[in-house]
Amino acid sequence: MLYWILLFFSSLSLLQADIFYLEISELFPSQLRYSSQNVKEKIRKKIKSGAATWNELEKRWELSYHNGESALSSKEALPVMKSSFGYVLVDGHHDLLASVGLEAKSIPVRVVADFSSLSEEEFWKRAEKEGLAYPYDIDGNRLIPSHDFGKLQDDSNRFFAAIAGRKYPMLDDLSVSTGAIYPLWIKVGKDTPFIEFMIADALYKAGIVYPYEMGDTPSDAFVEKARKVLEEAKIPKLRLVKERLHYTELELSQVLSGWPQPLSHR
Repeated sequence: MLYWILLFFSSLSLLQADIFYLEISELFPSQLRYSSQNVKEKIRKKIKSGAATWNELEKRWELSYHNGESALSSKEALPVMKSSFGYVLVDGHHDLLASVGLEAKSIPVRVVADFSSLSEEEFWKRAEKEGLAYPYDIDGNRLIPSHDFGKLQDDSNRFFAAIAGRKYPMLDDLSVSTGAIYPLWIKVGKDTPFIEFMIADALYKAGIVYPYEMGDTPSDAFVEKARKVLEEAKIPKLRLVKERLHYTELELSQVLSGWPQPLSHR
């Protein structure tokens, strides 16, 4: 419940005082995995937007925010939890890792939960219960995340889950969307926390691993194989598209109703 309350308030206009820049070294991950391909894409986007420029003479990156120390503007502030051992990132691990790749020293954050009165063990139990952490590795083991972002596991199935979905960022305007032309699944707003990891886990359990060699265009055969696995997995609240359809053919009214049921078509 806390997660959805946080989403509501995070959609409201935040005062500048709610956002502050924090040294990257002071942040800790709330998950065990990431995708190197997602990080590369984030870096490319930052370079394309002009937020990061390579200085050939001095052989270093020049960044646009926080006196040249950050590749993220205050409008891109990442949500964090306050704990007894420091600040823990809720979302935006790929943004942070991209920032590290661009030699940033800080990122903008906003505190969405204060669990600093809890012990470290109690903190992780509470964070997971509230949908603010996903402490599971590729093999399905529940582990306390390392304090080192460099020790996160590279998860290619998580990358596949991201590129195979169609994202509708605004609940009140489903005419706006990005992502897969023939989507495997649908995401509206933030939807279910860590749903991409749940998709990845179902594929790993079935012995399926996405090859990075396919890049961001998975073969039709791989997508259909994944669709079959996910239909059998019955992941709660996953908006699964039951068969190969162009996104314009989807019955969008069903995106907002009957959550546990897979999406159908006209």
